[in-house]
Amino acid sequence: MKWNKLDKEVVLRLVSEKEIGAYCLGTFITGSHEVKYVGRSDNNLRNRLLNHAREGKYVYFAFWTTKTIIEAYYKECELFHNHNSAVNKMHPDAPRNLPYFCPFCLTHKNFEQLMEVV
Repeated sequence: MKWNKLDKEVVLRLVSEKEIGAYCLGTFITGSHEVKYVGRSDNNLRNRLLNHAREGKYVYFAFWTTKTIIEAYYKECELFHNHNSAVNKMHPDAPRNLPYFCPFCLTHKNFEQLMEVV
């Protein structure tokens, strides 16, 4: 994971307009980065990260661009499951109106959605 300083100039330099993808936000504690939040953007990753930079709650970010919304969702799910220390309390939601399911778990909610599709 490549960490970058979460500020406007860095985001503008590293993330192209209209990219989609997933990201981690974090801090630097006792000599290493610690993931505090994971998220994704299905339409404009740059703007999403710029909003986080303006809030000033986190100091660093790492990101992954993807070609499709489902890849962004799967990456966010992977990050969520791999970083139990993140402040995210709820599992990532699938993109609206798309019947995607987390490849890392089959929660009750996902099972109910799956049954509606079948």
